[in-house]
Amino acid sequence: MHNAEIVRAWKKMSTKPFKGPDGIVMSVYEANVSGGPPSFKKALQSLSKKVDDLATGGGTHEDQVWLIHAGLLLEERQKVLQSKKASSGKEEDVIPGRAKLGKDIVIWRKKQLSLFPSLYPEIKSLTDETAPETTPLFLPSSFSQTRRNSTGLGEAASIEYQLREGLAHDALQDVRTTIKTINANLQFKKNNVSGQRPNTRAQQHLKTLLADRNDAVDRYHHAYSTLVELGMSETDQALRPLTPEDVWCKDASSSRKMGDSRKEDPWFWHTGRCGVKMHLHPGRWVIRGKRIPGSGILVVHIQPTKGGYLGCYLNTIQVQLVICGALGLEPDKVWYLCHSNEGEETAQHYQTER
Repeated sequence: MHNAEIVRAWKKMSTKPFKGPDGIVMSVYEANVSGGPPSFKKALQSLSKKVDDLATGGGTHEDQVWLIHAGLLLEERQKVLQSKKASSGKEEDVIPGRAKLGKDIVIWRKKQLSLFPSLYPEIKSLTDETAPETTPLFLPSSFSQTRRNSTGLGEAASIEYQLREGLAHDALQDVRTTIKTINANLQFKKNNVSGQRPNTRAQQHLKTLLADRNDAVDRYHHAYSTLVELGMSETDQALRPLTPEDVWCKDASSSRKMGDSRKEDPWFWHTGRCGVKMHLHPGRWVIRGKRIPGSGILVVHIQPTKGGYLGCYLNTIQVQLVICGALGLEPDKVWYLCHSNEGEETAQHYQTER
């Protein structure tokens, strides 16, 4: 479809809600958010569905999915126990957790060796009974590509990759959430908290939020480094190294300051589906979208509200890609209805060259 045809089709479309084939009432202004980044839950569901689809039934593939999933859960329990010991400094505080973790690792290890007997030379014992939280689990990411191939860990490595990718995106989402929560709490403290005791309590709460943010960052670092070990390119654009300088965003809860429009939030705010309205400054624009039947094209209509400025944002590739990610659509399927300086309505879309 050409520019003028898209505009005419957009204007003719009804804005009334309608019932879909499944009986659910839908609105033309609702975004299709079925896409978005991977998550641990979605990856596990996808792997489980593949198990159901196998003609041979649940054999080896199902066992490997269980093995890697259970291994990642054991790894997380090991980290929790290590953290608990480090924070308390008392050996007796981790003894009950050690006993249960040690037993579960033994059960898991027996399954691992039954599936991959070639790992016997690598594994000296089922677990370290005195400190199971330090027992190496020997997941596929522990080995080089050559060693994975020689031990038959290729499919298990693929399963681990998919689950780790979901964990990485989950961790990034937690980083985003904690950063926004910290910004909101700092603003609330600045505007509403006074006096020594209230300030002390507020400061303690902020320390808890910072610890949550740092935990999410650490989880992302671990997932990212493991993905690189499993073969992900270090130049991958969806998942990148996360530096201390990256862990921030502009505070949407406070008024805009001079120079804010020239500052760009770090890369991970634009990875996957992060929320269109957040990136387009809430309250400054009205965002609407209508699909053109039979074309697979969605026309996004963005109007500046009072005090909002659109021009410098709409024509940037970055914002257009953020919208595509939020709607779960390919860039060439999203057009943007704009108003020229003369008031004429035109439609434009993302282009790789400008």
